[in-house]
Amino acid sequence: AGCAGTAATPPATSAPHQLDQATDAALRRMSSSIAGAPGFTVRVHTLRDGRMADGQPITLSASSAIAARRPDRVAATVGSDVANFSLWYDGRGVTVMNHGANVYATTPLSGALDHAVAWIEDRMGIELPVRPLLMADPHAAMLAAGATSGRFVGRTLVGNTPTDHFALRNASFDWEVWLEATDRALPRRVVLRYRDGTRVTMEFDQWNLNPRLPDGVFAFRPPRGAVPAQVQLMQERRGMEVSR
Repeated sequence: AGCAGTAATPPATSAPHQLDQATDAALRRMSSSIAGAPGFTVRVHTLRDGRMADGQPITLSASSAIAARRPDRVAATVGSDVANFSLWYDGRGVTVMNHGANVYATTPLSGALDHAVAWIEDRMGIELPVRPLLMADPHAAMLAAGATSGRFVGRTLVGNTPTDHFALRNASFDWEVWLEATDRALPRRVVLRYRDGTRVTMEFDQWNLNPRLPDGVFAFRPPRGAVPAQVQLMQERRGMEVSR
C-alpha cells in the first residue's frame, strides 16, 4: 500500500535471533508503546525502486495516512505514482476504493487487526507498510519476519527528531530502523534492502498515540457517482456487447 503494490511478505526463518541488547530493548520499547495505545494515527512517505517497461530504473513514491483503533479498526488513504485508493475496516467488513476509477469493492471480514490485516494483504494483495505495528505484539511480528541479527549503529537526526539507528538482517533482506531516542521509541524511518538490490525507504511522521477516532473514521460512505466493482464490470460487459 505504501506504493500501491502487491504484497510480498518475506518467508519466516527458523534461524536463531541474534539481536544485541540495545537493539532488542529498543524494539521492545517501540512495541510496548504502540501495542499499549488504544489506537494511533501516522503518516508514511515511501520511496520504492521500480522499473519502466523498457527496463529504465525509476523511483516510485507514495504517501499514506493511516488510522488504527484496537481491537478491530483500521483506515488508510494512499496516494502514489501507481494508484490512489482508500481502505476501511470496521470489524464487520473491508472496503477498498480506487479513487481514479471511482469504483469500490466491499467484502465481509471480521476479527482482530492481526487477522484482518493478514487477510487484506494475503487475499487482496494490498501491502500495508505498517503491518507489524498493527499486530498485538509488534516486537514478535518483526522477529517472526526473520530478524536474525541486529546491532546499534549510532544516534542521528531524522528531520529534527533525535533517533537511534539500528541495522538488522534476515534471510530475505537487510533492514534498518531509526527509532525516536525517547522512552516511546517510535519508528521514524525504515529502510529495506532486498537481495535483488531493490530498496524501499519509509519515513514516518505525525505520530499520535491518543487520537480521537470515532466509528465514523472507519465507516465507508460512497462518494457521489461511485459504483461497486461488480456494477462497473457488468456495465463494461454490456458496452462490449453493444459494440459488437
